[in-house]
Amino acid sequence: MATKSSDPKPFGVLVVCGVLVVGVIANLGLGLWLIVTGSSNANFDSNTQWIPLVNGLLCLIMGLLFLSLLRMVLQRSANAYPLVQSVAFVIACFSLFRFPIGSASFTLAIIALVASNVSPAKTWLRQAQE
Repeated sequence: MATKSSDPKPFGVLVVCGVLVVGVIANLGLGLWLIVTGSSNANFDSNTQWIPLVNGLLCLIMGLLFLSLLRMVLQRSANAYPLVQSVAFVIACFSLFRFPIGSASFTLAIIALVASNVSPAKTWLRQAQE
């Protein structure tokens, strides 16, 4: 039997929400910065004015993805647990290709994976709202 959404959330769920908030702020901020300033660390020989724009749009999309995941977790959606697991796993895998720069995203993804797999958090996330 599912409980009300006003019930206190387990610590693991709060950690996952914190990681998602960091992802929302970082991606939306970086995306807006890349679009507005047009600066990038890309060292290409050709004229690459469009690379910061594309990177900024992709960061905005990731920020909106994290925002929707955060909303799903807080609303106790039935799809929140598998989506959090999938997104955290994909981010952890792809951040391995960017070491040492990707170590922060790798660490946050592992924290989200571990925090969502703790028993109280797992049962809370798997119980859909009635």
